[in-house]
Amino acid sequence: MRMDHDRLVCGLATAFDVPDGNGGEPWSADQFRDFVDAGYPVPLLLNHERPINSWGLTPSVGTARKFAAVEYPVKGLLCLAEVDYADGWGDSILRDVGKALSQEYLPSVWGFSVAAKTLEDGQMWPVEVSITRKPASPTHGFSHAVLPLYRPGNFAER
Repeated sequence: MRMDHDRLVCGLATAFDVPDGNGGEPWSADQFRDFVDAGYPVPLLLNHERPINSWGLTPSVGTARKFAAVEYPVKGLLCLAEVDYADGWGDSILRDVGKALSQEYLPSVWGFSVAAKTLEDGQMWPVEVSITRKPASPTHGFSHAVLPLYRPGNFAER
């Protein structure tokens, strides 16, 4: 599938080997191995929810398309997501992320957070990735990491 490079965002969906704030076990790269190898996309939501409009719900704000386990500069699950138009939500998100990334010193404004199910064999299988300003509750199976996003080409514009 061809991706629109102007609508891509990239960042860590979760950090590995970091305990959550509620005493839960840290996630590891090995737990996401089967998911990364399978190459399945998952829905991209906003704050782990579907945006509400006056006419109903927007199903998603895009699609998290590619994943990789990385070890540098931080161990984690790297995610490449494409933000759709999404009834206007997508354009607003991209504009806000672009403004945050245009600053000389990056604020912690937007990041990714992943919701994953644990399979019987201990593998983690993401069911959605959210673009969010705050982490979700780790007790609900969500990542506790909210890390800055990157837009391809953003730093080349400086």
